[in-house]
Amino acid sequence: MRQLYGQMFKNGAGDPKVLNVVHALWTDLLEKANGEFKNPQDFLYLPSSIYLPELKFSTDLKHVVLVGIGGSSLAPKAVYDAVFGHLDSVEPKRFPKLHILENVDEKYVVHLMALLAESSPDFSDLAFVVICKSGRTFETLKNLAFMSQDKYRGMMRGDNTHVISVEGNHTWQWGEKLGAKLYPMAQAISGRFSVFSAVSAVPLGLAGVDVPSFIDGAKERVGAVSEVQKYVATRYKLYQDGLTSDVYFAFDDRLKSLAEWICSITAESLGKAEAGITPVTSVGSRDLHSIGQLYLQGRRDKVTTFLSLSDTDKNNLYILDAVKRAYDDAKLPYTHTILDSSGPATLAYNLGDFMQSWIIHTVLLGGLMEINPYDQPGVELYKKYLQ
Repeated sequence: MRQLYGQMFKNGAGDPKVLNVVHALWTDLLEKANGEFKNPQDFLYLPSSIYLPELKFSTDLKHVVLVGIGGSSLAPKAVYDAVFGHLDSVEPKRFPKLHILENVDEKYVVHLMALLAESSPDFSDLAFVVICKSGRTFETLKNLAFMSQDKYRGMMRGDNTHVISVEGNHTWQWGEKLGAKLYPMAQAISGRFSVFSAVSAVPLGLAGVDVPSFIDGAKERVGAVSEVQKYVATRYKLYQDGLTSDVYFAFDDRLKSLAEWICSITAESLGKAEAGITPVTSVGSRDLHSIGQLYLQGRRDKVTTFLSLSDTDKNNLYILDAVKRAYDDAKLPYTHTILDSSGPATLAYNLGDFMQSWIIHTVLLGGLMEINPYDQPGVELYKKYLQ
């Protein structure tokens, strides 16, 4: 993974005193992360814990269906789309394919189940993954109800279903009754920070992604955070200067879902107490012909993170280079992350590295902002009306 910095981002380098505070926040994070999974800081230990079991899956699957939303779906989707998923519609004979049911959409479920039945009449090469930390997420339970109708009887079975949840809750008990394979989630760790656990490992492993490489990238990042700390100090200074929005600009369609995952981490972790950073996602070069106007000449309150791969189309990179020069001319701050995609294992490693670094920098930025990055009280405000 390579990290490039635009001139205005370099010029915004954080105060050394702030960097010292960031160092202290990191030290405090390490002290509180003791591996007992009683503190939210223990997300750092997930890659080496019981919450990441050793997994060996069949390579003969055709379809994997993930039922979950938010932290249960965005991270697996980001990785899968970067490695395989973007080309699924034009590579119909490549298997296995990962399908993700997030929003409630019975019509889509009907069509998906029909596809599964046609592709696998005896259901032998199907797998289902249900992820629900709370045990009662409305959308997840609704989609499960659709899939559990009598007309689909026998499709979801104990031997092909994997349930990831907090032990003993409603979803866990549903999995027990079905005879599904059960994987516990840590109650103390928020769903969005449970990336390097069974939450990602099970669906991605079933879908053929190199999970060990993905996890190795996350582990390595914990021991190399100096650049992350410098980024945090600079981003905080820019925040203090009024740059309260982030743009995550994927210049490769394979990274669109990664940009959406980043957006969720930033918004749900820092958007509290009438403060935080407002994130926006864009895809290049498409959005240069629409919202790009706003980025270049609108309100100067944004920091842009460009995303690309080492094998991104050279024409798209040519356009991106022109965009970066325009940003420099306009004195707009940006960074550019380039993930090594020279092979599936290498890309998986880079994704683990990048996603762990983004989680760490978000937690540290929350510390500087005096915001608790681990909870999401606003999300609960509407759930009380869902019965």
